[in-house]
Amino acid sequence: MDKTTVRINQNLKRDIDIYVAQEGITFQQVLNMALRQYLIGVKRLQNKVKKNWVDSLTPLNLGEGKYPLSRKNIYTQDEHLT
Repeated sequence: MDKTTVRINQNLKRDIDIYVAQEGITFQQVLNMALRQYLIGVKRLQNKVKKNWVDSLTPLNLGEGKYPLSRKNIYTQDEHLT
């Protein structure tokens, strides 16, 4: 296990100290658990963002069209205007 120095807000440190005393675990265990949970949450968020929202859409059947909307059918009559 690596050793490192971390600067922690005084109020947060006090809250961790209280939690450590209540739970009977070490300060190091609290930090490791908190960081692990944070990283799990970040990964879940990244996985949600990576999914393309368009892929979640289901196609809607609109039936057959009334009029043929091809380029040929639309522009054949108006070619003399261009």
